[in-house]
Amino acid sequence: MSPRKADPQARLLMVEIAARLLAEEGPRALSARRIATEAGSSTMPVYTHFGGMSGLLREIVHEGFARMQRYFDMARTTDDPVADMALLGRAYRHNALANPHLYAVMFGSSSPAAFSFPRKIGSMGATRSSR
Repeated sequence: MSPRKADPQARLLMVEIAARLLAEEGPRALSARRIATEAGSSTMPVYTHFGGMSGLLREIVHEGFARMQRYFDMARTTDDPVADMALLGRAYRHNALANPHLYAVMFGSSSPAAFSFPRKIGSMGATRSSR
């Protein structure tokens, strides 16, 4: 019998729940049990999908920047750099409004500082690497 495949929707749901908890209640609200309860699952998916809470926090930041990048990618470059900057500003704002909990974790007062991250995190969601 083969192992069950991880449900990508469950993974995204846990990211959303964790970002909301972090943004609304701070780092002390985050626990595998609380996230799993709100997701309607056991705690095992937190470890299966993310390897633990640090991995989940890394994924929150990654998902937030990936979503922001998608909004930026929709802004087409023109011959007018001022208009391009204005369009990027609107894309940035639209992302912040569409993803408030992720935005709060990425740039706001919600900080995952209570958690330790592995030394090598990578490019925190950048879709293109200059390395």
